[in-house]
Amino acid sequence: EPPFDDPELYENPVILEFLEKYWGTDDFQITVLTSNNPYPGSVYQNWHRDIQLQVPGVGIPTVPHFGVKFPLVDTCEENGSIEFLPSTQYLAEPELESKYNELIERGSFSSQCRLNMKRGTFFMADPRTLHRGTPNISDAPRPELCIGYSQSWFTPRAEKDRQTRMERARFDALSDRGKKLFSRASII
Repeated sequence: EPPFDDPELYENPVILEFLEKYWGTDDFQITVLTSNNPYPGSVYQNWHRDIQLQVPGVGIPTVPHFGVKFPLVDTCEENGSIEFLPSTQYLAEPELESKYNELIERGSFSSQCRLNMKRGTFFMADPRTLHRGTPNISDAPRPELCIGYSQSWFTPRAEKDRQTRMERARFDALSDRGKKLFSRASII
């Protein structure tokens, strides 16, 4: 719903240029429109990735799906900012998938970091990178908009569960690029 379907977000030239260079094509669509909303009292999530292993045992150089997240409020440790373990996107051992919490909590990783951001910025991370939500001990939710872009041949799990929907009038008002980006949406 407006204003979250604003072309300044989903047709952001920085995001589209990055994806075109990364994939070497402009043949990709928006496959996920959702939000994350950690509420007061939320606890640590398990360490996880946002995409299943594509080729178990092989750290492939690219991934067919990227999520872009736009915090709608400033994020900080008090309201549960996201925590990352950089350089884990090439970890592709299936037997470790269920052991990340245990392994990470036992270890000491100097690259482990919190992503505290200002409202109005965005972040992209390889969805294979291990991360987790952290406790929100504030008195307000921490909402963020999530836009998922996928190469045309790939269908992420989230799209299978919840197809993006758009009203016909909104779709008809899109630019040509916007129509291509939302070509997999269910028009209602």
